[in-house]
Amino acid sequence: MPNHLVPIAFELPHITLRGLTNNLTHKPLIVALHGWLDNAASFIPLLTEVTDYHIIALDWAGHGLSDHRPPGTDYQQFDYIDDLHQLLTEQKWENVILMGHSMGGILSSIYAATFPEMVRAVVSIDAMGPITTESSVAENLRTGVLSRHQRRAKRSIASPVPLTQLIDKRQQHTELSGELVELLIKRATRPVIVEAGDGGTQVVWRTDSRLRNASLIRLTEQQAQELMTELSCPMQIIIADDGLLAKRGLWQQREQWFGSAEIVHLTGGHHLHMYNTEQIWAPIAAFLHNIST
Repeated sequence: MPNHLVPIAFELPHITLRGLTNNLTHKPLIVALHGWLDNAASFIPLLTEVTDYHIIALDWAGHGLSDHRPPGTDYQQFDYIDDLHQLLTEQKWENVILMGHSMGGILSSIYAATFPEMVRAVVSIDAMGPITTESSVAENLRTGVLSRHQRRAKRSIASPVPLTQLIDKRQQHTELSGELVELLIKRATRPVIVEAGDGGTQVVWRTDSRLRNASLIRLTEQQAQELMTELSCPMQIIIADDGLLAKRGLWQQREQWFGSAEIVHLTGGHHLHMYNTEQIWAPIAAFLHNIST
């Protein structure tokens, strides 16, 4: 980890959230919010590019080093909005810039639409509004409840696995290099056995397995559009030409939802903010400069 990044923790009334910061506390604040099953380490490469902003990269609940939710609870999308609002109000942060990747971008836009007085601007990286469903309410609820039931039934103690094995497995499903995958995996796991032989360090997951449960409730496309019409702050949407938005054709369908947003198309995959750092920070910095003048 670069020397100028330091750990940070926030003890909220219901949970402790942790993360990383460049500690430039005299600069304007950006809260960086990672994607589903990632963690604050996804912003480490980008943080090294930033000198004009105080960035705090958070681990969402159940991710990275942040606390898990208590037994009997789960990870609903809108609970993260509650976490974020408690954090911002506890810290007395106002006019915050939210920079989110994937799920973090989705939640940033939802929060800005819900609490416009708290947000100065949103930068959404390969995300463009909420995930929606075409299923009925009953179908969605049934799927979510059965998902929880099945996970409780098969719950077992995690066995140690070689760190290298997890890195190799993740690399098969991402465009990231082994070095960048290792950044994410190390923050998502806890070492339990350190061997000198070929096995290397063995780890168990810190990440809460309940994060994989299906959601009980999802918005319809109409509800998501209505919610996004409440978003009034300046917004920049970065679309990776080989990312999820491009592959799913979603951005063309939703472009009209964000008529005043600045849309930037960049080369790269879904995690382009981890390896095309100079390319992605240049338009972000220009956007933030323009809204400040």
